[in-house]
Amino acid sequence: MEERLFYRYLDQSITTVFLVSRSETGCLVYASLGSNRKELLKIAQLDFQKLTRKTKVSYGLYYDVNDSMLNLEQSFASYLDGSFTGAIPHEYIFGTRFQRKVWDELSKVKIGETTTYQTIAQAIGSPKACRAVGSAVG
Repeated sequence: MEERLFYRYLDQSITTVFLVSRSETGCLVYASLGSNRKELLKIAQLDFQKLTRKTKVSYGLYYDVNDSMLNLEQSFASYLDGSFTGAIPHEYIFGTRFQRKVWDELSKVKIGETTTYQTIAQAIGSPKACRAVGSAVG
């Protein structure tokens, strides 16, 4: 059985954003930045192939021809320009439990603010895991 995922490109002045959502929920599950659309798709396909080997779930990437991701795309664009203050609907299909904790904590950092790996490590209850936090952020 295949899980259908939809993707769109969001062209910004300094980069292109590659967005992927689950067809079932409409939630963002993957985002990547780059300048070459074909390369962004190729990298995503490789990432989802690796995930398939790990989870035994087959993922199919389909271009969003029906504009089902339009609201998600608009929210993401507003987020990037600083005018969107809500939460973008997302869910995790990648990452370990630790990585997901880091990502959740990162999402609490407001636009324009900075934080440190140490601050995040402390906030997730792993004060000595600064380097692991850095890896999860990467």
